[in-house]
Amino acid sequence: MVMSERARVSHIREIVSASRCPGCHKEVLYIEFSTVSCYYCGHNYNIKSYTVDFVDSKKSRYYNDSITKRSLKIWGESLHSDITGNFPLEWHNSSFRRIFPDGFLDGNIIVEIGCGAGIDAVLTAKKNLGKVFFAVDIGENVVAISERDKELSNLHYLRGDCLNLPVKDSYFDSVLSYGVFHHTNDPLKCMKEAFRALKFDGSIYIYLYKNHEHNPLKYFGVMIEKIIMSITSKMSKNTGKMICLLMSPIVLVLFSWPAQLLKRFKSLEKFGYSFPLHWGSTPGSIMPDLQDRLLSPVNHRFSKKNFLRLFLEAGFSGIQIVTDNTGHYGYAVKKSSV
Repeated sequence: MVMSERARVSHIREIVSASRCPGCHKEVLYIEFSTVSCYYCGHNYNIKSYTVDFVDSKKSRYYNDSITKRSLKIWGESLHSDITGNFPLEWHNSSFRRIFPDGFLDGNIIVEIGCGAGIDAVLTAKKNLGKVFFAVDIGENVVAISERDKELSNLHYLRGDCLNLPVKDSYFDSVLSYGVFHHTNDPLKCMKEAFRALKFDGSIYIYLYKNHEHNPLKYFGVMIEKIIMSITSKMSKNTGKMICLLMSPIVLVLFSWPAQLLKRFKSLEKFGYSFPLHWGSTPGSIMPDLQDRLLSPVNHRFSKKNFLRLFLEAGFSGIQIVTDNTGHYGYAVKKSSV
C-alpha cells in the first residue's frame, strides 16, 4: 500500500471511529470497499477522497424541507467553494481564544460544527498537533478540502448536517461552532446535537448573530436585511450573487467607508465599529458576508437572554456569554446530572 493510500485509509478509520449512522443513530459503522456501512440498518455512505459523505439528500425525507434544501444549495454547493490554501494568520478561533482564554480547547478530541472552507480547522490543527480534530460541514467542498489537507494527520473532515450530526454520543472534549446554528430551521436542535456529542465536563464555544436591539443603527440594518432576504432568499444562487454584487458599492458608501473614516479618530472609533460591515474596503471584501446573510434561507438573531435560554434548554451549565459589536460569543459545559 503506497503512503498516500495508507494516509487515506488512516483518515477514514479515524472518521469511522468517531461516527454514528445519521439514519438509525447506531454506532455500528464499518468500512466496506468504497463505502462506510451501518451494521444495523444497512445504509451505505460514500467514501470520497479523504472523507465520508453522510449527507444523503436523495434518499432521506429529512432533506425535503425548503430551508434544508436551500442550505444544501447555498452552502453545500456555492458559498465556500474557494478552497485555496492561502490562509490568514488568524481566523474566527482567535476571537474565542481572546474572549475565553482560560481552558480554550481543553481535552484532546475536538469537533468543529460548520467548518466552511476549513480555515479555522487547519490553523487550529497545525497549532495543536497533539490533539485530534474533526470538522463537519454540509458543503460538497468538504471532499476537496479533505484532499487539500490530507497531510494533516490530526485533522479529519466529515460531510454532515449540524441538525443530525453523524458523530458518536459523548465522544468529544470540545465543540466549536462559529456562525452556523442561526442559519438553520432549528437552532435548539443544533445545540442539543452539540450537547449529545460532548463528553461530560466537555465544553462548547459558539458564536451567534445578535439582534442589535440596543443599537438603533444596526437594528435598522437588521430590519433592512430582513426585507431584502424575503426576496433574495427565494432567488437562484447565481441571481442572488449578482444582486449582492450590485448592492456591494451601496453598502460600502452607506456603511463601510464611513465606518473606516470614523475609526481613524479616537473619539469616534467606537461609533465606527458600530456600523454594519465596518471592516469593508472593496466589493470583494464584503461579498462573502453579503451572500452569507442575504442568500441564506434564514438568519435567526438572538438577544443575550434568548441565547442563554438556548444553552439552558439544551442542558448546558457554567454558561458565559460575551457580546461585542458583531454578535454573541458563548461558552458552556456539559455537566453530569448525577
